[in-house]
Amino acid sequence: EAEKQPMQADAIVPKIFISHRSLDKKIADIFESFLTSCGVPYSNIFCSSLPGNDIEEKISLEVKENLKSSILNIVLLSTDYYRSAYCQNEAGIIWFLDVTKLVVALPEIDDTLMEGFLNNEHKIRRLDSKSDISAICDIVKRSFPNFITSNAKLNSNIDRLIEQYAQIIKDRLV
Repeated sequence: EAEKQPMQADAIVPKIFISHRSLDKKIADIFESFLTSCGVPYSNIFCSSLPGNDIEEKISLEVKENLKSSILNIVLLSTDYYRSAYCQNEAGIIWFLDVTKLVVALPEIDDTLMEGFLNNEHKIRRLDSKSDISAICDIVKRSFPNFITSNAKLNSNIDRLIEQYAQIIKDRLV
């Protein structure tokens, strides 16, 4: 019986689930790096494009299990996201779950273009807005007590995320 308890404790790992289109992998990567630099352990983030999370065309057991254990679901909305039936399926599951949802939209998406389950009932957050990123941080802090508390360090991390995001968006438009 002593062996069973550690297994049960290990099995319950609260997750941040990041839903995105593989074409937006660079943005998902910098967002994941931002979260880990702020104190969220890598093992607490599930993002299908991260190394080790290779997702094909169907919702794999791994995606299903990580959605079940997610305590925060973040969706990176883009035109490409809406063009993917797979992403739309994930969006429907995220909408259905009684878990905090954050909708982060890329520049081409505004509330008039939001459709499906993640429609304009959800507040859009932007990765080029310091106030939006700060709001995201406040939400993440509720579930991850080791989240960074130094304002100077947090501001530095936010500035770096905004800078990296701006570069990816610029490259994307070229």
